[in-house]
Amino acid sequence: MITRVIKASPVKVTGTTPGDQRFESFLEEEFLVLARFRRDVESFERPTESIPWRDKDGNLRRYTPDVIVRYRPTADEKRGHVVIHEIKPDFDEEEGTPASRLPRHEDDEENELKWAEAERWAEARGWKFEVVRSTKIRGPYLQNAKFLVKYVERQYPDCGSDRILSVLTAEGPMSLQALMQRVEPGKAERAALYPTLYVLIARGEIEVDLSQPLCNSSLLKVPDAA
Repeated sequence: MITRVIKASPVKVTGTTPGDQRFESFLEEEFLVLARFRRDVESFERPTESIPWRDKDGNLRRYTPDVIVRYRPTADEKRGHVVIHEIKPDFDEEEGTPASRLPRHEDDEENELKWAEAERWAEARGWKFEVVRSTKIRGPYLQNAKFLVKYVERQYPDCGSDRILSVLTAEGPMSLQALMQRVEPGKAERAALYPTLYVLIARGEIEVDLSQPLCNSSLLKVPDAA
């Protein structure tokens, strides 16, 4: 049985992802964009079990974190790992932003108590617990993910991936603009190739530093062979 009931709120935004995962704030929605886009994420879901903990007065309470993420194995792992994420604004770092002006009903002492219990609860299952702050979620990578995630989740016709990869492989790293001009000199014809380029980037078949804004000057390359 789902333990958290997501209700409408005058200060929060609720909704669902394309995979029908519920979120209850802009920040949670942004975290789920990253989860949908990142290739090291196998799946994610809402917790279906709450965690018992005692508050500072000794009262037994229950707590439901925001999302469980199952990550794919890394090169050093035989199997993937699971992390329970609690998603929170970083009030200290976001002073003066719209988020900082929302009503705050957080009790830092009680958060520490319930999060400590969540760590123990997760560890007993071979999982991890992590509080993810907005300053870790938001930035150029998120903006790139918001733009590129549709090229992972939707079907786009292949309008020349072989041509794009062939030029980049033969001539080595080059800017996005230079690559596209090299592949297709005609402006109108070149415009039709961009969705295919973005699919290749979103799938990791072309490498680019997504910690920086994706633009015409972004340096593109074919991934090194394993």
